Amino acid sequence: MLYILETSNLCHRFRHQGPALKNINMQVPENSIYGFLGPNGAGKTTTLKLILGLLKKQAGTVTVFGKSFDRDRIAILQQTGSLIESPSLYSQLTALENLKVFQAIYQCPTSYMQEVLNLTGLADTGKKTAGQFSLGMKQRVGIAVALLNQPKLLVLDEPTNGLDPNGIIEIRELLKRINREKGTTILISSHLLPEIEKLATHTGIIHKGELLFQGPLEELLIKRNQSSHILLDTGNMEATRSLLQKYKIPVQEESGKLLIPAQPKECIAGINHRLVSEGISVYAIQPIQNNLETIFMNLINEN
Repeated sequence: MLYILETSNLCHRFRHQGPALKNINMQVPENSIYGFLGPNGAGKTTTLKLILGLLKKQAGTVTVFGKSFDRDRIAILQQTGSLIESPSLYSQLTALENLKVFQAIYQCPTSYMQEVLNLTGLADTGKKTAGQFSLGMKQRVGIAVALLNQPKLLVLDEPTNGLDPNGIIEIRELLKRINREKGTTILISSHLLPEIEKLATHTGIIHKGELLFQGPLEELLIKRNQSSHILLDTGNMEATRSLLQKYKIPVQEESGKLLIPAQPKECIAGINHRLVSEGISVYAIQPIQNNLETIFMNLINEN
């Protein structure tokens, strides 16, 4: 697999504080949307700032496009777009005028600015100034600016923070479109796990400066399935418990019902048949699948 971004043993410590990052080994596959997850204060922004050279690196290495950031910083940044925290916009200027401010820096043609406005859904904002924009529209302008140099890698720090549900959906669909149509690899930090579940192809989970999990989203989904349970509600819970123990199935009680680990459907059918044949009324056999937020919390609580 080709990784567009890799960090090796990346560490950082702020003065008079404990370690902010501890040996972060991040691998972002090319053409992926990598969701960098963690609670507030986990080390997400610090990691992104080190990757972009906004903080002085203390230990470890950063490799982007197969190049060392220490040796090829300018060449790497020329192919990287970013939006860290809130976008810096001129409130008295329109979306297009804001892009023109950065045109000289990125040396992009005027025709491409219009393409970026179309891509981010800002083409029809006309003479409306950024000061009149909603927070979601301002975020889209910030992303538009980050796209001016036609980056291979787009780094975004909490781009949906503070947005209403509709704004979150707009940003999600925009990022999917950028990834699909431009082939841009996107590294996005967030503390909103359900949103990343709908967006990312790969995930990394950080907590207290340590990377607890990294891999394709499917691996997290497998963890979710492995941790799912079956809830049983019957007319005789003690007899049901005894039967399950004969099957050597671990049993927990929850709110007057029995909870067992997920079993093959053939096994569940056999348990149901045995309960009925012994005259035990079966009111419900209900699968309970943990969501990714539960997996996320379990990973954090284990460390």
